[in-house]
Amino acid sequence: MEEMAMSEKKPVVVRESSARSVCPVCGKPSYSATGTHPQCAMSRADDRSREDLKKIATEVSKTKRKFWSKPCPKCKREIPARRFVCDCGHTFAEVAAAKAPQRSR
Repeated sequence: MEEMAMSEKKPVVVRESSARSVCPVCGKPSYSATGTHPQCAMSRADDRSREDLKKIATEVSKTKRKFWSKPCPKCKREIPARRFVCDCGHTFAEVAAAKAPQRSR
């Protein structure tokens, strides 16, 4: 018997080339109907929320209250914490420990 000659050619895979949209975040073809992978959309949203939180944090840190001063409720000025009377005339309440009655023996 004669041996059958085998073909040296490999089969070629034929695929339809569909025009898939490319994900704007990662640059790979997207299988999603919106054109952006769900995980890429989440990472983009996380990045935006981090930027927003940083902006808010910097605004808050600029208006941070100093611990050695207190605001006057009458004129809204910051005065040293140990002062009992503001320049506007407002008198602050004394410390509760100083008001406590002393025990007699």
